[in-house]
Amino acid sequence: MHAQGSTKVALYGLGHLRDDLLTRALERKELTVGFPDNDTNSWFNVLAVHQNRAKTAAGSAGAVKEMLLPTQMDVVVWGHERECTLARGQDALEDKQKTDFSVLQPGATVATDLTEAEAAPKH
Repeated sequence: MHAQGSTKVALYGLGHLRDDLLTRALERKELTVGFPDNDTNSWFNVLAVHQNRAKTAAGSAGAVKEMLLPTQMDVVVWGHERECTLARGQDALEDKQKTDFSVLQPGATVATDLTEAEAAPKH
């Protein structure tokens, strides 16, 4: 338990790249994260990404898989996807054993398609 005011938060953002290029870079370990210090456990690490997510992009071989993202993260905020999976947290991951972080996927703020995912409440 941290005393009030002692929590250290590190925010990381990843600008949108073509899904296949980012997936290849992650698979080849070409993407590195510069952490504030060697003790990543003393920081609460949050990564924001705006990519197609492999679990929802049927037929998209290049969509990004959660298990390829840096494992030191505590939370990944996943943009771009239309469906809101915010309430499911770890349950929204394809393979919970390969990641230690939670994924928050708030979904689109405005419905643009007449699909079930678009009709669900957004957060």
